[in-house]
Amino acid sequence: MNAAAKDENTVIWFFKAGLAYLVVTLVLGALMITGKGYSIFGPQGAKAAHIHAGLLGFVTNIIIGSMYQIVPTMTGTRLYGGRLASKQFYLFNLGVLGLFLAQLTLTGTLRTGFQTIFGITILFASILFAFIVFKTIAESRSKIKPVSLLFFKAATIFLIAGETLGILTVIFPKVFSNMLLAKTAHAHLGILGFITMTIFGAEYQMFPMLTLKKLKSEQWAKINFWTFTVGVAGFFLGLMLTSGLLMVVFAALLVVSTLLFLVNMWQTIHGVKWTGLDVSVKYLLAGQGFLFLTVGAGMLMTLPGRLSTYSWVWTHAHIGLLGFVSLTIIGAMYHLVPMLVWMEKYGPKMGKEKVPNIQDLFSKRLAHIILYASLISILGMASGMLLGNPVVLQASGITMAATATVFTIDMFRVMK
Repeated sequence: MNAAAKDENTVIWFFKAGLAYLVVTLVLGALMITGKGYSIFGPQGAKAAHIHAGLLGFVTNIIIGSMYQIVPTMTGTRLYGGRLASKQFYLFNLGVLGLFLAQLTLTGTLRTGFQTIFGITILFASILFAFIVFKTIAESRSKIKPVSLLFFKAATIFLIAGETLGILTVIFPKVFSNMLLAKTAHAHLGILGFITMTIFGAEYQMFPMLTLKKLKSEQWAKINFWTFTVGVAGFFLGLMLTSGLLMVVFAALLVVSTLLFLVNMWQTIHGVKWTGLDVSVKYLLAGQGFLFLTVGAGMLMTLPGRLSTYSWVWTHAHIGLLGFVSLTIIGAMYHLVPMLVWMEKYGPKMGKEKVPNIQDLFSKRLAHIILYASLISILGMASGMLLGNPVVLQASGITMAATATVFTIDMFRVMK
């Protein structure tokens, strides 16, 4: 097996691990909304394990694998370090699995101790990931420096900062007891700083490519990068200092920056009919629609009154993480996974024998069914949370878990 094929195999490993955690996350979530998850694992253990299985196990595994594929492609060079990426895969997933099991099954000082050990393991793996990405970018052979690379570099820095803060809040709870929003700051560094910035960077590369359209404005993309980076840093500072003024000012900057991203994307695709779009683009557009709703819900939550209640907070989180993040990732995987499999299995046979097209490797019809089932499930969950209707919430959550399982099986079929 040549070096390029080994790199592609490492990417596939990250994708397979991420998909496994997607199913675990949604099944555990379905158990929680029926009450069974809390009765089996306890409220705090189930909630913490659910969140970290989703954000670290599913989202971060997929992002790392995607960056290991996209960054070398954009820079025109090999992924730095050879087998270093595969070692990073094992280190990272050892940490994620250990953290998940510790949060799910342990309590008291034992839980704290194992959370610390596996949290530090994840942090070391993330530093190694950042090292590989930065070195790969530094060895770029291309004179063109895509704006996406700026987003990727900033995102890895925010990932390390967020994980470091998370570990510190576990090790020194008394130090952070007076910082009421430290855990919220930890979450937002990960969700806004790492995940959202990575998605922005990836979409600036993928969206024009998949739509065969030129990006509306490269300059807008650069403005988006700087305003969003400053917005994340300032919002984090406001949370740590519990400063309402800083939070409002930098939240407003984040809103403006996000709207600039959305306008850039939508102007790029202006005039193209929905029926003529690649299925991956349809997922990306659906994700962008939920990003818009997430921003709107976040703005409403700043208003005084009932809109800052528990139900609104969790609705805001779920339309962001399930609607924006998950649909975007699924859409990207419908492009990346078949492409990687085709390159490994059929690329060497090109010109020698008849080979299938990339899109022949998966079912477009099933991809559309999964998309629409996901949309209905996510909107149903949001409605159930806001209306306090457990029947709608449970039915939608179970449907979402089943839909994700079907998607996972389909991707494993493609990768076999």
